[in-house]
Amino acid sequence: MANRHLGITKAREVWWLLGVVALVTVVAAASLVVAGWPRHRSPPVQSAHPSTTSAADAPYRIGDRITCPLGRPVLASSNQASYPPGHPGHPPPEVRPVACYSDVAQATAAGYPPAPLPAGAVELGGVYLAPTSRAFRTRCQHAADQLGFVVACPALLPTTAPGTAPPESCGGRAPCSGERVFIVNDGGFLVPPGYFGVEKQAQGHLVIMAAPRRATDPRPPSDVLGCYADHGVATATVHGTQAVLLDCPTGSALNSGHTLVRWSQRGVDMAVSLHGWSELNQRLVLLLAAHTDLMSPRS
Repeated sequence: MANRHLGITKAREVWWLLGVVALVTVVAAASLVVAGWPRHRSPPVQSAHPSTTSAADAPYRIGDRITCPLGRPVLASSNQASYPPGHPGHPPPEVRPVACYSDVAQATAAGYPPAPLPAGAVELGGVYLAPTSRAFRTRCQHAADQLGFVVACPALLPTTAPGTAPPESCGGRAPCSGERVFIVNDGGFLVPPGYFGVEKQAQGHLVIMAAPRRATDPRPPSDVLGCYADHGVATATVHGTQAVLLDCPTGSALNSGHTLVRWSQRGVDMAVSLHGWSELNQRLVLLLAAHTDLMSPRS
Protein backbone atom coordinates (compact mmCIF):
# COMPACT_ATOMS: atom_id res chain seq x y z
CA MET A 1 0.00 0.00 0.00
CA ALA A 2 2.88 2.37 0.80
CA ASN A 3 4.40 1.79 -2.63
CA ARG A 4 1.02 2.45 -4.31
CA HIS A 5 0.53 5.67 -2.32
CA LEU A 6 4.07 6.78 -3.23
CA GLY A 7 3.37 6.14 -6.94
CA ILE A 8 0.19 8.26 -6.86
CA THR A 9 2.06 11.07 -5.12
CA LYS A 10 4.87 10.98 -7.70
CA ALA A 11 2.36 11.05 -10.57
CA ARG A 12 0.61 14.08 -9.09
CA GLU A 13 3.95 15.86 -8.76
CA VAL A 14 4.80 15.16 -12.43
CA TRP A 15 1.45 16.46 -13.68
CA TRP A 16 1.79 19.57 -11.48
CA LEU A 17 5.28 20.26 -12.90
CA LEU A 18 4.01 19.80 -16.46
CA GLY A 19 1.24 22.30 -15.78
CA VAL A 20 3.72 24.85 -14.43
CA VAL A 21 5.97 24.41 -17.48
CA ALA A 22 3.01 24.83 -19.84
CA LEU A 23 1.88 27.98 -18.01
CA VAL A 24 5.38 29.48 -18.11
CA THR A 25 5.63 28.69 -21.84
CA VAL A 26 2.32 30.42 -22.60
CA VAL A 27 3.25 33.48 -20.53
CA ALA A 28 6.68 33.68 -22.18
CA ALA A 29 5.17 33.44 -25.66
CA ALA A 30 2.64 36.14 -24.84
CA SER A 31 5.45 38.36 -23.52
CA LEU A 32 7.36 37.93 -26.76
CA VAL A 33 4.31 38.95 -28.80
CA VAL A 34 3.75 42.06 -26.66
CA ALA A 35 7.45 42.97 -26.67
CA GLY A 36 7.63 42.62 -30.46
CA TRP A 37 4.54 44.77 -31.19
CA PRO A 38 5.51 48.02 -32.94
CA ARG A 39 4.75 50.96 -30.67
CA HIS A 40 5.21 53.66 -33.31
CA ARG A 41 2.28 52.66 -35.48
CA SER A 42 -1.14 51.09 -35.33
CA PRO A 43 -1.49 47.28 -35.07
CA PRO A 44 -1.36 45.36 -38.36
CA VAL A 45 -4.60 45.04 -40.27
CA GLN A 46 -6.10 41.55 -39.99
CA SER A 47 -5.35 39.54 -43.11
CA ALA A 48 -8.18 38.28 -45.26
CA HIS A 49 -6.12 35.16 -46.12
CA PRO A 50 -3.66 34.50 -43.25
CA SER A 51 -2.31 31.32 -44.87
CA THR A 52 -0.87 33.33 -47.81
CA THR A 53 1.09 35.83 -45.72
CA SER A 54 3.81 33.64 -44.20
CA ALA A 55 6.48 35.24 -46.44
CA ALA A 56 5.08 38.77 -46.18
CA ASP A 57 4.52 41.54 -43.66
CA ALA A 58 1.10 42.67 -42.51
CA PRO A 59 -0.20 46.05 -43.72
CA TYR A 60 -1.00 48.66 -41.09
CA ARG A 61 -3.08 51.79 -40.81
CA ILE A 62 -1.87 55.38 -40.56
CA GLY A 63 -4.86 57.65 -40.10
CA ASP A 64 -7.32 56.72 -42.82
CA ARG A 65 -4.69 55.09 -45.06
CA ILE A 66 -3.54 51.48 -45.28
CA THR A 67 0.19 51.28 -45.93
CA CYS A 68 3.11 48.84 -46.02
CA PRO A 69 6.62 48.81 -44.48
CA LEU A 70 9.38 50.39 -46.58
CA GLY A 71 11.07 47.06 -47.21
CA ARG A 72 7.85 45.43 -48.47
CA PRO A 73 6.00 48.18 -50.35
CA VAL A 74 3.70 46.08 -52.58
CA LEU A 75 0.21 45.91 -51.06
CA ALA A 76 -1.85 42.79 -51.81
CA SER A 77 -5.65 42.87 -51.45
CA SER A 78 -8.47 40.38 -51.13
CA ASN A 79 -9.48 40.96 -54.78
CA GLN A 80 -6.42 38.85 -55.71
CA ALA A 81 -4.53 41.90 -56.97
CA SER A 82 -1.54 43.92 -55.78
CA TYR A 83 -0.79 47.64 -55.84
CA PRO A 84 2.96 48.46 -56.17
CA PRO A 85 4.27 51.94 -55.23
CA GLY A 86 2.89 54.53 -57.62
CA HIS A 87 0.15 52.31 -59.05
CA PRO A 88 -2.55 54.80 -60.12
CA GLY A 89 -5.40 52.38 -59.34
CA HIS A 90 -7.11 51.97 -55.99
CA PRO A 91 -8.70 48.88 -54.39
CA PRO A 92 -12.53 48.95 -54.38
CA PRO A 93 -14.08 50.00 -51.03
CA GLU A 94 -15.22 46.47 -50.19
CA VAL A 95 -11.74 44.98 -50.70
CA ARG A 96 -9.59 44.20 -47.65
CA PRO A 97 -5.79 44.42 -47.39
CA VAL A 98 -4.04 41.06 -47.22
CA ALA A 99 -0.26 41.42 -47.00
CA CYS A 100 2.82 43.40 -48.03
CA TYR A 101 5.43 41.93 -50.38
CA SER A 102 8.93 43.07 -51.25
CA ASP A 103 8.35 43.29 -55.02
CA VAL A 104 5.88 42.56 -57.81
CA ALA A 105 7.42 39.16 -58.58
CA GLN A 106 6.92 37.97 -54.99
CA ALA A 107 3.35 39.24 -54.88
CA THR A 108 2.55 37.64 -58.23
CA ALA A 109 4.03 34.31 -57.13
CA ALA A 110 1.77 34.43 -54.08
CA GLY A 111 -1.29 34.90 -56.31
CA TYR A 112 -1.53 38.70 -56.35
CA PRO A 113 -0.51 40.10 -59.77
CA PRO A 114 -0.62 43.90 -60.26
CA ALA A 115 -4.12 45.33 -60.61
CA PRO A 116 -5.20 46.48 -64.09
CA LEU A 117 -4.20 50.06 -64.92
CA PRO A 118 -6.81 52.82 -65.25
CA ALA A 119 -7.53 54.14 -68.73
CA GLY A 120 -4.62 56.12 -70.16
CA ALA A 121 -2.07 55.04 -67.53
CA VAL A 122 1.22 53.38 -68.51
CA GLU A 123 3.81 51.31 -66.63
CA LEU A 124 7.45 51.02 -67.69
CA GLY A 125 10.08 49.28 -65.59
CA GLY A 126 8.03 49.67 -62.42
CA VAL A 127 7.48 53.43 -62.93
CA TYR A 128 3.80 54.34 -63.32
CA LEU A 129 2.70 57.25 -65.51
CA ALA A 130 -0.80 58.74 -65.40
CA PRO A 131 -2.55 61.31 -67.62
CA THR A 132 -2.17 64.93 -66.53
CA SER A 133 -5.21 66.89 -65.40
CA ARG A 134 -7.12 69.48 -67.37
CA ALA A 135 -5.96 72.13 -64.88
CA PHE A 136 -2.33 71.23 -65.54
CA ARG A 137 -2.78 71.47 -69.31
CA THR A 138 -4.48 74.84 -68.83
CA ARG A 139 -1.35 76.07 -67.02
CA CYS A 140 0.73 74.92 -69.98
CA GLN A 141 -1.47 76.90 -72.37
CA HIS A 142 -1.17 80.01 -70.23
CA ALA A 143 2.63 79.60 -70.24
CA ALA A 144 2.66 79.33 -74.05
CA ASP A 145 0.53 82.47 -74.28
CA GLN A 146 2.85 84.36 -71.93
CA LEU A 147 6.09 83.21 -73.56
CA GLY A 148 4.91 83.54 -77.14
CA PHE A 149 6.27 80.19 -78.40
CA VAL A 150 5.18 76.56 -78.55
CA VAL A 151 5.77 74.52 -75.36
CA ALA A 152 6.01 70.76 -74.73
CA CYS A 153 3.22 70.07 -72.24
CA PRO A 154 3.37 66.56 -70.72
CA ALA A 155 0.28 64.43 -71.33
CA LEU A 156 1.72 61.80 -68.97
CA LEU A 157 3.60 62.29 -65.70
CA PRO A 158 4.94 59.83 -63.11
CA THR A 159 2.56 59.29 -60.20
CA THR A 160 3.26 60.87 -56.83
CA ALA A 161 2.64 59.88 -53.21
CA PRO A 162 -0.58 61.09 -51.53
CA GLY A 163 -0.18 64.63 -50.24
CA THR A 164 2.82 65.39 -52.47
CA ALA A 165 2.96 68.82 -54.08
CA PRO A 166 2.17 68.78 -57.82
CA PRO A 167 4.97 69.36 -60.35
CA GLU A 168 6.10 72.96 -60.72
CA SER A 169 5.62 74.63 -64.07
CA CYS A 170 6.29 78.15 -65.22
CA GLY A 171 6.77 80.34 -68.20
CA GLY A 172 8.93 83.42 -68.01
CA ARG A 173 12.10 84.52 -66.27
CA ALA A 174 11.25 84.16 -62.58
CA PRO A 175 11.22 82.11 -60.47
CA CYS A 176 12.28 79.15 -62.65
CA SER A 177 15.12 80.48 -64.74
CA GLY A 178 17.03 83.53 -65.84
CA GLU A 179 16.28 82.53 -69.43
CA ARG A 180 13.08 82.94 -71.45
CA VAL A 181 12.19 79.29 -71.08
CA PHE A 182 9.33 76.93 -70.25
CA ILE A 183 10.06 74.43 -67.43
CA VAL A 184 8.21 71.59 -65.72
CA ASN A 185 10.12 70.44 -62.64
CA ASP A 186 8.95 67.27 -60.85
CA GLY A 187 11.01 65.91 -57.97
CA GLY A 188 8.37 64.05 -55.99
CA PHE A 189 7.27 61.07 -58.06
CA LEU A 190 7.33 57.42 -56.94
CA VAL A 191 9.87 54.92 -58.25
CA PRO A 192 10.35 51.18 -57.63
CA PRO A 193 13.08 49.75 -55.35
CA GLY A 194 16.40 49.68 -57.14
CA TYR A 195 15.61 52.67 -59.38
CA PHE A 196 18.75 54.60 -60.29
CA GLY A 197 18.00 58.29 -59.66
CA VAL A 198 19.14 61.21 -57.52
CA GLU A 199 22.45 60.43 -55.76
CA LYS A 200 22.17 56.91 -57.23
CA GLN A 201 19.19 56.30 -54.96
CA ALA A 202 15.57 55.30 -55.62
CA GLN A 203 14.53 58.94 -55.99
CA GLY A 204 13.22 60.42 -59.22
CA HIS A 205 13.65 63.90 -60.71
CA LEU A 206 12.01 64.91 -64.00
CA VAL A 207 12.59 68.10 -65.99
CA ILE A 208 10.77 69.17 -69.19
CA MET A 209 12.00 72.30 -70.99
CA ALA A 210 11.35 74.39 -74.09
CA ALA A 211 13.30 77.43 -75.26
CA PRO A 212 13.22 79.35 -78.57
CA ARG A 213 16.22 79.00 -80.85
CA ARG A 214 18.01 82.28 -81.47
CA ALA A 215 20.40 82.59 -84.39
CA THR A 216 22.50 85.13 -82.49
CA ASP A 217 23.05 82.85 -79.47
CA PRO A 218 26.54 81.27 -79.78
CA ARG A 219 25.70 78.47 -77.35
CA PRO A 220 24.61 75.04 -78.62
CA PRO A 221 20.97 74.06 -77.93
CA SER A 222 22.01 71.61 -75.21
CA ASP A 223 23.68 74.39 -73.21
CA VAL A 224 20.54 76.54 -73.42
CA LEU A 225 18.56 73.56 -72.10
CA GLY A 226 20.95 73.01 -69.19
CA CYS A 227 22.97 70.00 -70.43
CA TYR A 228 26.66 70.63 -71.14
CA ALA A 229 27.29 67.40 -73.07
CA ASP A 230 29.79 67.55 -75.94
CA HIS A 231 28.03 64.98 -78.14
CA GLY A 232 25.01 62.71 -78.24
CA VAL A 233 25.02 59.09 -77.16
CA ALA A 234 22.28 57.94 -79.57
CA THR A 235 19.60 59.28 -81.91
CA ALA A 236 15.86 58.72 -81.88
CA THR A 237 12.66 60.15 -83.36
CA VAL A 238 10.25 62.33 -81.37
CA HIS A 239 7.09 63.78 -82.95
CA GLY A 240 8.47 62.88 -86.37
CA THR A 241 11.65 64.86 -85.75
CA GLN A 242 15.17 63.59 -85.18
CA ALA A 243 16.15 63.69 -81.51
CA VAL A 244 19.38 63.03 -79.65
CA LEU A 245 19.99 61.26 -76.33
CA LEU A 246 22.50 62.98 -74.05
CA ASP A 247 24.29 61.95 -70.85
CA CYS A 248 24.43 65.30 -69.06
CA PRO A 249 27.58 65.58 -66.92
CA THR A 250 27.66 66.87 -63.35
CA GLY A 251 27.49 70.65 -63.25
CA SER A 252 25.01 70.92 -66.13
CA ALA A 253 22.72 73.38 -64.34
CA LEU A 254 19.18 72.04 -63.91
CA ASN A 255 19.94 68.81 -65.78
CA SER A 256 23.14 67.90 -63.95
CA GLY A 257 23.63 64.14 -64.02
CA HIS A 258 20.49 63.57 -66.13
CA THR A 259 19.54 61.34 -69.03
CA LEU A 260 18.15 63.85 -71.57
CA VAL A 261 16.47 63.66 -74.95
CA ARG A 262 16.50 66.86 -77.05
CA TRP A 263 14.65 67.73 -80.24
CA SER A 264 13.52 70.85 -82.10
CA GLN A 265 10.01 71.76 -83.20
CA ARG A 266 8.69 74.95 -84.81
CA GLY A 267 11.87 76.88 -84.03
CA VAL A 268 11.89 75.79 -80.38
CA ASP A 269 14.40 73.45 -78.71
CA MET A 270 12.72 70.99 -76.34
CA ALA A 271 14.00 68.44 -73.84
CA VAL A 272 12.83 65.80 -71.38
CA SER A 273 15.29 64.56 -68.75
CA LEU A 274 15.49 62.27 -65.72
CA HIS A 275 18.18 62.19 -63.06
CA GLY A 276 20.56 59.25 -63.49
CA TRP A 277 21.97 57.60 -66.59
CA SER A 278 20.36 54.18 -67.06
CA GLU A 279 18.68 52.08 -69.73
CA LEU A 280 15.33 52.53 -67.96
CA ASN A 281 15.67 56.32 -67.91
CA GLN A 282 16.59 56.32 -71.60
CA ARG A 283 13.35 54.48 -72.36
CA LEU A 284 11.36 56.68 -69.99
CA VAL A 285 12.52 60.02 -71.45
CA LEU A 286 11.62 58.81 -74.95
CA LEU A 287 8.20 57.67 -73.74
CA LEU A 288 7.57 60.96 -71.92
CA ALA A 289 8.75 63.01 -74.92
CA ALA A 290 6.42 61.08 -77.23
CA HIS A 291 3.55 61.89 -74.85
CA THR A 292 3.96 65.66 -74.84
CA ASP A 293 1.38 67.95 -76.40
CA LEU A 294 2.84 70.82 -78.41
CA MET A 295 0.83 73.86 -77.35
CA SER A 296 1.09 76.99 -79.48
CA PRO A 297 0.38 80.48 -78.11
CA ARG A 298 -3.11 81.81 -78.83
CA SER A 299 -3.16 84.98 -80.85
